[in-house]
Amino acid sequence: MSNATNYNIELRDKDGYLKQYLTPFVSAVKWEWNRIGGCGRCQIKLQMEYRKIEFGSRDDIQIRIKSGSTSKLVYRGWVSTVKPALKIGQEITLDVRGYFDLLRFIIVQSSGDKVTYTNQLVSQTVEDIVDTFITPNSDITKGTKDGATFTADSLEFKSTVLEALRTLAELEGNIEYGVDEDLVFFWRTKSDTLRHKF
Repeated sequence: MSNATNYNIELRDKDGYLKQYLTPFVSAVKWEWNRIGGCGRCQIKLQMEYRKIEFGSRDDIQIRIKSGSTSKLVYRGWVSTVKPALKIGQEITLDVRGYFDLLRFIIVQSSGDKVTYTNQLVSQTVEDIVDTFITPNSDITKGTKDGATFTADSLEFKSTVLEALRTLAELEGNIEYGVDEDLVFFWRTKSDTLRHKF
């Protein structure tokens, strides 16, 4: 955990407008970065009265760490649940999910039917899923996508985007993918080279 003078936690609405700085009220914070998924879960404990703050559907949490004279965005997620503890010295616990978790709510389908991909490289299928289902239905944009070596004769999907990507990653093998703190989808060949650090 970083010193409170070195990080800042912002609560924004789902359109990105700043609602409140949470940093002065934070008693504990922890978050994950995963090779599969990118920004993962985050838990924030706030020492404040629950009536003094309002959380909306899919409010956005951004964590920035001081880097020289500027700050660097290191985590971004959406508020999944809010749990107030009604006791003396009230406390609120926020369960925050990375934007990769939104992909479990987007379905790969065509007017209720299966979507079929024939004789395509896995990376081409991933690109179509990102362009057709992810970017039009979320704030996630397309980022780095490494080429593939495996071509599937035929694939059919009528599933969540999360399940489709898992299948494609298993077919290609040696892949890490997810959504980073800038809401950019990535699909990269696994490497021992350090690519991401705080």
